[in-house]
Amino acid sequence: MNNASKDPARHLATLLERLQHPTDYEKALHYFLEEFAGDMPFITSGEMVQTPMLYAVIRHVIKGASGHPHPFQPAKVFRVSEHGFHHGSGSVDGRAVIFFHFESVNKGLAAIIPGFNGPVDVARFSLPSTLPVDTSKN
Repeated sequence: MNNASKDPARHLATLLERLQHPTDYEKALHYFLEEFAGDMPFITSGEMVQTPMLYAVIRHVIKGASGHPHPFQPAKVFRVSEHGFHHGSGSVDGRAVIFFHFESVNKGLAAIIPGFNGPVDVARFSLPSTLPVDTSKN
């Protein structure tokens, strides 16, 4: 548990595989929480970045889950450049928001805990194709 920093390439490959499952991509959230979320060496291994486009997508996910726009308060976003991976957190209406994104496939996942519609709202997303996938460049 929480040992992604010991072999980040392997753990990120597993996370990406679970994220790309056609229907059961929620397993990616569980894996992220088990292997990455409490692993401080991994969490702080990336460079802290501002990602306006990624924030906009997260706001869109929040609106889709709640049915209304809500102010999203991003906390921190890290980019692990050697793996083209972003991960971050924030809050909306007292709820935690956790998200991650892989540049290589332009896929990400966002979770709102507790959800607007149940214990957790989970959404898989892609950034608009007209933007560079490297979110640190927008």
